[in-house]
Amino acid sequence: MIKKLKVKHLRMWETSRGWLGYEAKTKEGSIWNDGMGGPTYFEPLYPKFNKKDFVDFSECDLEAFIREFEEKKDFDNICTKGC
Repeated sequence: MIKKLKVKHLRMWETSRGWLGYEAKTKEGSIWNDGMGGPTYFEPLYPKFNKKDFVDFSECDLEAFIREFEEKKDFDNICTKGC
């Protein structure tokens, strides 16, 4: 069972409401937030992985994985426009 994710690439965009949406890619799948007021969630990379392969990540867990990536200041792998 996978208990930790490591973000490899982060894509952010401004929504029509002026909020922030993002996709954080990992080798196991993607962490998503559409920026429209909904939850942050994890979507496994099918068919290699499915939800049974992971612990039940909370929104706080998922956002902590993203914060770890941002703290590394790997700006080459953070995309904010047209990617």
